[in-house]
Amino acid sequence: MSRCFLKANPETNAKEVFVGIDPGLSCWFFQAYAARDSEGEDVLLEWLPRASRGQVVDKIHEWADMDDPYTKLVLNSIALDLDPGDIPLSKRYVEDV
Repeated sequence: MSRCFLKANPETNAKEVFVGIDPGLSCWFFQAYAARDSEGEDVLLEWLPRASRGQVVDKIHEWADMDDPYTKLVLNSIALDLDPGDIPLSKRYVEDV
C-alpha cells in the first residue's frame, strides 16, 4: 500500500490530504482532514476507502492545491494508473517551518 500526503487547497478547510492505492484490494483511497478538534482528535472531512481512479482524481482537484508541483506529479501518476508512492522522495512537498 502506498500513501501520499498532498498539500491542501488553501480555499478549503482541509489541513491534510492523503491519497493512495491498496494493491491487495485493487482500489484507490482518498482522505481529507481538517485541523484537530479541541480534544486533539483528527477531524475527517472526506473518506473514500474503495474508490476508482476517476473518483480520486476528482477529489484531488477538489481538496488539494493544484498549484503544487508534487500534487501534479501524483495526479499524473494516478491518471496513468501508476503507484504514486514510486515518486522520488526528493519531489515530495516539504512545508516551510
